[in-house]
Amino acid sequence: MKRSGRVMLILAGSAVLGLSYLAFPFFTSSIIPIQDFQFHPSILRIETGARVLWINYDVEPHDVVSGIPGVRDQRYLSNLLNPGGTFAFTFSEIGEYQYYCSIHPYMTGKIIVEDP
Repeated sequence: MKRSGRVMLILAGSAVLGLSYLAFPFFTSSIIPIQDFQFHPSILRIETGARVLWINYDVEPHDVVSGIPGVRDQRYLSNLLNPGGTFAFTFSEIGEYQYYCSIHPYMTGKIIVEDP
């Protein structure tokens, strides 16, 4: 490949990366897929400042509600996540954060936030 062709390829690749940053301007530390009416994993350990992204790969809508089933603790609450929908939250304080799906309350999970 000629030098000018390589330069054009590098510039095109840089443009694509730049556009993807504009579409998703945050860094996600962990992803929790929602599939088969479960959060995977159901318990996740992360460090303070980490961002968690839930992605609904299921065929039904779900949500992510902080607290235990029936008792919201008002820390975070997603909108209804239709199939393919996402929700992200940054955990800035040490602690244990339980969550559930209010539509399917048997779906539960826990985020354990620790010092780096």
